[in-house]
Amino acid sequence: MSIEALPLVSEKCKSDVRAELNLDQHGITQAVETIKLWLRYQPHLPDDEDERILEAWLIRCKNSIEKTKETLDMYFTLRAEHSDIMCGWEPTESWFEKSSQYGYIFALPKLTPDLNRVLLFGYYTKELDDDYSVWDSVKLMLMVTEIRLVEDYNLKDIYIMDMKNLRFDHIKRITFTVVKKLEACFLTGYKSRMKAIHFVNTPTYAEVLVNVLKSVLKSKLVSRVFVHGDDLTELHKQVPKSILPMELGGECATLDQHWDLWKGKMKNYSSYFQKRETMKSDESKRINRKSDDSVLLGIEGSFRTLNID
Repeated sequence: MSIEALPLVSEKCKSDVRAELNLDQHGITQAVETIKLWLRYQPHLPDDEDERILEAWLIRCKNSIEKTKETLDMYFTLRAEHSDIMCGWEPTESWFEKSSQYGYIFALPKLTPDLNRVLLFGYYTKELDDDYSVWDSVKLMLMVTEIRLVEDYNLKDIYIMDMKNLRFDHIKRITFTVVKKLEACFLTGYKSRMKAIHFVNTPTYAEVLVNVLKSVLKSKLVSRVFVHGDDLTELHKQVPKSILPMELGGECATLDQHWDLWKGKMKNYSSYFQKRETMKSDESKRINRKSDDSVLLGIEGSFRTLNID
């Protein structure tokens, strides 16, 4: 079966997404120019962001220029303050090979009928070595998200976590701090608009992880968390089988085929990731606000309000 990691965005897809957000090409061009001008007057931020990526930010921020500014500020700040996970994305290094053998994280190539992107998470192995770092898996997730800024065009995200191979040793490494940083990076830094999170093939002890996740999410997002066990009937009502891989009762290619494509794509983005290393805030040049971890982890401050509609 021939598949692509992320097919080229069709003009119809662009048109449909823009229509949902009351956008057209003229409006996008004007908004992007406004944001570019704003960046030039922010001494602590890079001012050479690609126009295509600025358009992606605008889409993620639902056509709000002010929210786009806030999100860009937070994104570049996260890259500076949490460079341990927001930088060092080198797919030729040993950590990448090792982490990508432990598990997978990728976006499926087909959008849902309502223009949402489906992303899959899971572990290949039931056993983890002592030197396994969950932060390396987080870096894989962020690399995929960064690529989607360049290539993707959609309204919201649907996350599916397959817990088939999950053991308690996995769960105890996914701490509150890990989940909180993920929330800060994905929902605040990348402004992911979460449609739903589905847990499938869940063992009884997976409730621990689900509860940790719910504890850091706002109530509106908690209502979008679904636990299915090994009965995927309800999942298939929300995500068509025509989109899903065979292992989840779908009609598309296997998990391995999808993941192999994404690993190749990340390796092809190696030089791009290197260029992004310098795309971060310089807090010594910030005029008004000094960042701190309470803001960056989404506990308080103006960045606590998330875009979840």
